[in-house]
Amino acid sequence: MTAPSSAAHVPALELAAALAEAEALRRKVLEYESAIRWDTSCISCAAILDSLHAETLRRKRAEAELADLPGRISVVIAEAVAGERERADRVEAKLAEQENMIAWNTPAGGNE
Repeated sequence: MTAPSSAAHVPALELAAALAEAEALRRKVLEYESAIRWDTSCISCAAILDSLHAETLRRKRAEAELADLPGRISVVIAEAVAGERERADRVEAKLAEQENMIAWNTPAGGNE
């Protein structure tokens, strides 16, 4: 007979409390790492700097997308114009074909 694992002896509430404590410690370590990265001893200041940095990166991405927008719009317009030209060419070809058929079916003397 094998002994039950030690995890089976830990009540669920104690396990949940340990997991919550581990998560709190992980968040605290992240706060300290942020403070070290920003060279400050103020955790709140580091959090503000993290937030500002994230916002700056978001703004730069948005500006880059906006700067690229005219080029993308030009491509869309060019594709639309090309599509309309192809459509117009097909319509003209169909009209020429029908005019040619009418010309062949019209008697030489005019209308009858």
